[in-house]
Amino acid sequence: MLVTFAGVKFELSEEWCDITGDLDPGAPPTLARENGVGVIQFSVAKYKSGEKPSITENALKDMLLDLFKSNQLANVEPAILQGSCCFGVSATSAQTDKVIGAWFLSNGTDVALVTYTGTSGDPACQAELAEAEKLAKSLEFA
Repeated sequence: MLVTFAGVKFELSEEWCDITGDLDPGAPPTLARENGVGVIQFSVAKYKSGEKPSITENALKDMLLDLFKSNQLANVEPAILQGSCCFGVSATSAQTDKVIGAWFLSNGTDVALVTYTGTSGDPACQAELAEAEKLAKSLEFA
């Protein structure tokens, strides 16, 4: 189903629900499955006024690399996101206890970061990660 959430629109199955209110104040908009093993979180920056930015694919790659480096995640090679209404880059890092997927997307002016964090080794994690990627590929700015 088409969902509008956190200032963006995307396709998502009905099994995901908004758990942001259950988290600490200031937590990013967050989705989870009722009996899931991970969460999808959103950080969206929309142009409002001033000099209009011109976001590039290289800028998104730099943001993705900075995100992984600042969180001490494995070095990754960003992949170009295929099939999206926006342009974007993505990468996944599998650690001992968790899997992290990240997608930076833009329409040239606005930027969205979508992350998935799940429990490594749980079979449901890979299915949820695939759903998060599908969400990212369908994302549009609302």
